[in-house]
Amino acid sequence: SEPPVTGVLQLTADTLLYGGMILDDVAGSVQLGRQRIEVPKIEFGAYGGRGTAAASLELGTGYVEPFGLQLELRDVRAEEWLARHTPLGKALSGTMSLDLELAGGLDTLLLPGENSLAGSGEIRIRDGAVQPNPLTEALAAALGAADPFGRTLRDWASRFRIDDGAVYLSDGNFEFDRGDVDMGGSVAFDGALDLSLLLRPDPEQVRSLSDAVLAGVPESARGVLSQGGQVELGLRVGGRLDRPTVAVDPSTFDRSLDAVVGAGQSEIERRGLDLLRRLTEGAGDTTAVEAPNAQPDSAGDADGDSSR
Repeated sequence: SEPPVTGVLQLTADTLLYGGMILDDVAGSVQLGRQRIEVPKIEFGAYGGRGTAAASLELGTGYVEPFGLQLELRDVRAEEWLARHTPLGKALSGTMSLDLELAGGLDTLLLPGENSLAGSGEIRIRDGAVQPNPLTEALAAALGAADPFGRTLRDWASRFRIDDGAVYLSDGNFEFDRGDVDMGGSVAFDGALDLSLLLRPDPEQVRSLSDAVLAGVPESARGVLSQGGQVELGLRVGGRLDRPTVAVDPSTFDRSLDAVVGAGQSEIERRGLDLLRRLTEGAGDTTAVEAPNAQPDSAGDADGDSSR
């Protein structure tokens, strides 16, 4: 159906209630056309931060009306935005920035069709925390460590794309006080998980891992770890957000441990070669400096002898 009026609507508001969300300090414009509504740019405050958005909606093309959205959020409260717009609830907290480009279709109730959504973007959360949830509990149980990384989340940044009813994460890295985690894979809109995690715990946390994870690691290798060697441990996460399953891949630990030990041996060899080179160069420098001085001394003595 066509809108009752056409033209440009200038919008300013101190407070605006939109879909149960409170926006403040709103400024922008809305262009109303016969078959299209467009928001070139709107600026607003929300969730303690600021945002800008641009959007368009086609009208009268069918049961599902195509729309496009570009959204940028800066320094918003992550737990509030994620709880309202994602299945993560308040598992993650902190200061969040988000860039999102999204396209899809809205039905007659202005609700998006999940299977029609497609987009991409990047998310970052800093200075936050991870609250206990089914996924952290499953990870702790698989690793045999009550709190393998601590709840403090220094930083999480990840790119993502949206397609086929799921969010696909890539290049994701969590930085905790006790180590960091690389993460990739998918989280479906219905909560289904298919994630790969690569954990790099600090040495103190390595010693707290379960015997099943550390099986086969010799004491000498654990000594290398205790002196700062960093290892990696791979995990696969399936199931659902409310009932995740975790499978540990100890072979990744073994491979990275071999690399740590090998790196330690290479470092010893390098230091030995450096020491040998310095000793060799030093001896050469001494010979080069002393030889010219010896000749004038001998010549002087000979001259002295002949003058007398």
